[in-house]
Amino acid sequence: MWFGCGHRKALVVGGVFAVALLMAAFWAWRMHSAYATVKVANRISNLKMLYVALWYYADKEGSFPVLYTTNGEGRPMQSWRVLLLPYLDQKPLYSQMILNQPWDNPLNRRLLGLMPESYRSPLETEKHGTTTNYLAVLGPHAPWGSSIESVRRCAARHPAEIMLVEVVGSKTPWMAPRDLTLEDLLDILLPESDNNAGSSRAADIMYLTISGDVRTVERNIDRESLRGLLLGRR
Repeated sequence: MWFGCGHRKALVVGGVFAVALLMAAFWAWRMHSAYATVKVANRISNLKMLYVALWYYADKEGSFPVLYTTNGEGRPMQSWRVLLLPYLDQKPLYSQMILNQPWDNPLNRRLLGLMPESYRSPLETEKHGTTTNYLAVLGPHAPWGSSIESVRRCAARHPAEIMLVEVVGSKTPWMAPRDLTLEDLLDILLPESDNNAGSSRAADIMYLTISGDVRTVERNIDRESLRGLLLGRR
């Protein structure tokens, strides 16, 4: 079939446009893929950084930090996240803390807005918030307050047990002495409804084990299987 010059030109232009669209789509996919890869790497890096800081603390103090300090009456005062500040290159911030006063004392609360980036997940949409995405998990072999030798024994016997978890959308102020039991965590990660205010918006669950491994699991897992994974039984 014979085409006129105008028709041939239109076909050429159309072909070039189609190729340009395909190339744009390809590079958009490549950029998205690269961005996703960097984000995953940053998520892993944050958890690994906290693990290293915990061991720096332990090497100096002889034990892992307690979950929170208390006053003479047993009232919770400061979170382990506050105690860890000097080992996250945050000594100036730590020096401003009034450790013999509770975290929500007005003089301490004024420091909430200075939350270190290491306590914020790369997935968090609120980039200037004061709530942390990293929470300790209380379990049968949780290392909090334990000696180095005890933690090493636990890591050897139960290397896959959860220690810290990334919770995107957490409502916990980073200085607050609040963390999670395993059942609390399961309720957050696998809520009955997507309207759960503290539920993770991530497609997967990322957590740190007592041996220092960072693991991920898809959120479509059932509750009992997730419980087994977090306890290092699978």
